[in-house]
Amino acid sequence: MALLNLHRAFTDAATENDYLARLTVPEPREGKLRKARDEIRETLKAGFSDWQRFADRSLVMETTAVRKGATEPRLRLKFRMQGSASPAYRTLNDPAHPPQQIDYDDGVYLPVSFLAKTGNPVIAAAGYYRLVETVLAPLCEKRKWTLDRRAKKCVRVVLDSKAYIDLPLYAIPDQEFVRLAEDAALTKRADSALFLDAETLDDEIYERLNQDELRLALREGKWIESDPRLLEDWFKQAVADLGPQVRRVNHLVGAGRDFSLNFPGGSFPESALRHPQFEPSRVSISQKPICRELGTLDLPSRRLQHRSSKASW
Repeated sequence: MALLNLHRAFTDAATENDYLARLTVPEPREGKLRKARDEIRETLKAGFSDWQRFADRSLVMETTAVRKGATEPRLRLKFRMQGSASPAYRTLNDPAHPPQQIDYDDGVYLPVSFLAKTGNPVIAAAGYYRLVETVLAPLCEKRKWTLDRRAKKCVRVVLDSKAYIDLPLYAIPDQEFVRLAEDAALTKRADSALFLDAETLDDEIYERLNQDELRLALREGKWIESDPRLLEDWFKQAVADLGPQVRRVNHLVGAGRDFSLNFPGGSFPESALRHPQFEPSRVSISQKPICRELGTLDLPSRRLQHRSSKASW
């Protein structure tokens, strides 16, 4: 029996009324998100360049470093978008139901010295959070934003009832960062200062960072190894192997999670992409094996009560 072709109902270049178009965050709204992100970046850059005005060294630096009389570090933040709004994914959806919110993720990277004894940065994880939130507090008050301190793995700035910006706080070894910046400058025949002083963490530097030396700060005061590139690389390879349909189906899976409170969201199994019925040119066919795979996952039943209180954050 011939399959019903519903491809154009999902995506149709000839109309802006297809399902995927309706899932897309409206440009004026995303423009406001980018503007808020840029304001946050500028505020953090300025504050961290003069961080002693906002916090005492005993709060910001690890106790061991303070006890040994370590020199106060120069803090130069770098930023890199991650998650569904990043160039790697481009799968950001407009939420289906209030109080769901748009989750805009902007990774914060701090090149800093690491302690040989612990293998952790000289900056205290809890102090990192405290400094970021102290620097951002005046901006949030001015813009009527809210700092949600319940987030365990990021600083969360709630813009309004429809969106928030998450700032996961990473640390990277400063000497490694300088070496990679100099290598990138040689490769591109440019001044290394362009990479050292750039606001955004350069692609080449980001890709070559040592996985074992990437640290994510937890609000509770611990550092953990965490590498956002692992999932990014898998997703980019899936797109390279199977085409843009992967991105479209990911949009649909996310929409299903948002629309149905019982949908097992957050899972995009590799086996579904390798399924014989995954069809690079037909969204309607490709979605079927992925949804079937989601239905077989060994996941606890859960209800999506609020997008801003995800278990992972």
